[in-house]
Amino acid sequence: MTSIKLCGVRTRADIAAVNVLRPDFVGFVLDETRRRSVPPETVRALWTALSPEIKVVGVFVDAPVETVAALLNDGTLDLAQLHGRENEAYLALLRERTQKPLIQAFRIEGPADLARAEASTAELLLLDGGCGTGVRFDWTLLRN
Repeated sequence: MTSIKLCGVRTRADIAAVNVLRPDFVGFVLDETRRRSVPPETVRALWTALSPEIKVVGVFVDAPVETVAALLNDGTLDLAQLHGRENEAYLALLRERTQKPLIQAFRIEGPADLARAEASTAELLLLDGGCGTGVRFDWTLLRN
């Protein structure tokens, strides 16, 4: 199944566009080292204007498990997208603290990366050509 997520939302104008386009998910970057990052308070302020059928995703890069779980459990986020070096042990720890769905992102450069993605226990996978760069990976790798 393919789903659509618009990511890097930061303003009320962004939310207005999202409400018109109606993706499955809207992503808020919650990593202070990224240019499009927003604090949790901004996420809370913006999702109040979001159409209720659009799910809110927090995008994290190697964040502490407690931070991710807290934002999932307090209702700020519907899902967490893990875009760093999070492994199965990290996912297991996070699942001890929350029942919310997880998206695990994988940078695809070859067949070994696809094998890692296939082994993930995350509810959803994001296959990426780079860390949010918009660069497409070689889709012919998906043939099998």
